[in-house]
Amino acid sequence: LRQALLLHRVLAGAAGMTVGEVLEMATLGGAGCLGRTDVGAVEPGRACDLAVFDLAAIGYDGADDPVAALLLCHPEPARAVVEEIKSMGGEALPHFGDVAVWDDAQSLIQTAIDGFGDLHILLNNAGFCRDKMIFNMTEEEWDTVISTNLTGTFLCSQYAARVMAKRGGGTIVNIASISGSRAGTGRTVYGTTKAGIIHLTKQMAIEWAPLGIRVNAIAPGYMATRNTQPIQDDPVRNAQILARIPAGRWGTPEDLQGAVVFLASAASDYMHGYTIAVDGGWLAR
Repeated sequence: LRQALLLHRVLAGAAGMTVGEVLEMATLGGAGCLGRTDVGAVEPGRACDLAVFDLAAIGYDGADDPVAALLLCHPEPARAVVEEIKSMGGEALPHFGDVAVWDDAQSLIQTAIDGFGDLHILLNNAGFCRDKMIFNMTEEEWDTVISTNLTGTFLCSQYAARVMAKRGGGTIVNIASISGSRAGTGRTVYGTTKAGIIHLTKQMAIEWAPLGIRVNAIAPGYMATRNTQPIQDDPVRNAQILARIPAGRWGTPEDLQGAVVFLASAASDYMHGYTIAVDGGWLAR
C-alpha cells in the first residue's frame, strides 16, 4: 500500500500565533482527513488520498520561506504536489515506499534528513479504513489495516525519534480518530488501530519526554473527504451522523489545520501524551 509523506517547513506560529522559527516537518500518510483530497486521482486499492496542507491557509505564499516536501505516495499525485510547491518557490523531493515496512520507513525518514538537513516535526497520517463485520473479516484484511495504521505509525516514529533524540528534541503528532474512543458496527479493525495509536501516543510521550521529544495526537471526527463520500451519499446514514454531531455538519480538512499547527508549534510545549478531538462535539455527547 502506497502512502504519502510530506516534509515541509511551516511557521511555528501559524494560524494566528506569533510567527516564529521555521521548522522542517515530515507528514506521513495519505489519509483523506488532512489536507486537500483533490490533488489527483489515486489508483483504487493502491493508495489513499494524498494529504497536503493548504499552504495559503497557514500563511505561506512562497515569497520568504521555502517549503521542503518529501512525498511517499502514488506517483502522479506526488508529482503534482511537488510541482505546485516548486512553483511557489519551495523545494520538494518525491519518495516512494510502504510505511509498514521497516526498511521503507527508515529510508523515507533518512531521505528527508539527507535532502533537507534536519527533522523537527513528524506527522503520522498514513492510514485507511476497511469496514467489515468481525465474522466476515479475513486475516489479510485485518493485517493490512493493522500494519498500515498502527505498525506504520510505530516504525516511522521510532526511527524519527532516534534522530530527534540526537539533535536534542522534536515533535511527533499522530492522527488517531474518534473511532479509537467509541465502538461502531463494522469498524472493528480501524477502531482498534486508532485506539492503539491513542495509547501508543501516551507510551511514546512518557518515554521520550526526557529526551525533549513531545508526542501528541489528533482524533478527527467525521470528515467530508473522498474516503467518506459513500457515507455522505447515503441519505439514511448521512442523516444519522449529522443528527449526532452537535455542530450539525461534517468536518472539513481545514478544520484540522489549527490543531495540527498548534501541536507542532511551541504553543503546546508543555503538552505530552494528549489526544485532541476535532469532531464537532461528537465525543461530548
